[in-house]
Amino acid sequence: MAPEITPEELVARVEAGEPLHILDIRAPEWLLSGRIDVVPEDRFHNIIGSSLQQAAAAGTIPLKTDEPLAVVCARGASSGPVADLLKHLGFEALSVAGGMQRWMHTLIQRELPATASLDRLIQFDRMGKGSLGYLLISDGEALVIDPPRKIDAILETAASEGAKIVGFAETHLHADYISGAPAGSNAMGVPYYLHSEDSFYPYDGTPGKISYESIEDGSVIEFGKTKVSVFHNPGHTLGSVSFLVDDEAAFTGDFVFIRSLGRPDLGGKVAEWTKLLWASLERMRAEWPESIICYPAHYSVDAERNPDKSIGKSLADITASSEPLQIREEDAFTEWVLTRQSSFPEVYKKIKAINVALLNPTEEEADEYDAGKNECAVG
Repeated sequence: MAPEITPEELVARVEAGEPLHILDIRAPEWLLSGRIDVVPEDRFHNIIGSSLQQAAAAGTIPLKTDEPLAVVCARGASSGPVADLLKHLGFEALSVAGGMQRWMHTLIQRELPATASLDRLIQFDRMGKGSLGYLLISDGEALVIDPPRKIDAILETAASEGAKIVGFAETHLHADYISGAPAGSNAMGVPYYLHSEDSFYPYDGTPGKISYESIEDGSVIEFGKTKVSVFHNPGHTLGSVSFLVDDEAAFTGDFVFIRSLGRPDLGGKVAEWTKLLWASLERMRAEWPESIICYPAHYSVDAERNPDKSIGKSLADITASSEPLQIREEDAFTEWVLTRQSSFPEVYKKIKAINVALLNPTEEEADEYDAGKNECAVG
């Protein structure tokens, strides 16, 4: 039997510099909903499993490598037999445990520099989505920011650190993934912090059915010895906020990314929300220290990573390299945004409805909606 490799082990080996190849045996059209993209293009192969078996029988395997090969399918059931076949043919083949379904929910834990009042600051990188959640630990208590739907890894880390989770905080109403914050809050009996402007369905104004503790500009969330200040920065959504800690860290959600900004068109009011986004940027520039480290809720490309693979840069560094942040005239900024508009996935409307408890999907539907890379940035 070919051995299995977990998604976590796969990432660790790739990031350690091992020349691992990925063999995706799903039909090519399935790659549109997401694929394992942590290796260079010349180490990614897409060959349907049945075609591979036929080629093996004919002695014409279209793979030329003596390097490790991780075989992935949809749910981990088909990759094992294919990996076994390749192993018998002399390849160093591994089967990715749980397939793409597990990959899409895998969280890679990355330690970040703690601020003055924090004991630990941990980033949870959901590489299949390009989304980021955070665990802040202070004096035995913990706050979770922007968690994915499946939060077991975050809960386990908090428990291992002896930290009691005392709240879940959302920077905005997410469109690209189903949040784990409302369910986590309900299950643990702790507050779910959300700006009231994001508590309704943005496409028709229907009030949501979620229970939440309203936050607004200037609100303070206290836990342990830490005070988290709320900075209201509408534009991506009406209720978009950043969470500021010790003037050292800003959890910017989909406001400021490493290379771009959160798109202002997801609510169908691009002209109005672009003006709000510009006003938010102007206020940020006036009030935030340039040294503050911005930790976003999403990223788009691997080049946004730091050498330690974490995502996060100082406002000064982001401003120096981010095209939209270098624009200092509102008209030019508006033109920059409007000329980079693109369609967004229709499923985002369903996800927003789910995130305010107006739609209750099955587990299978939730997995389907939650798949694929985010498309939250302008450009």
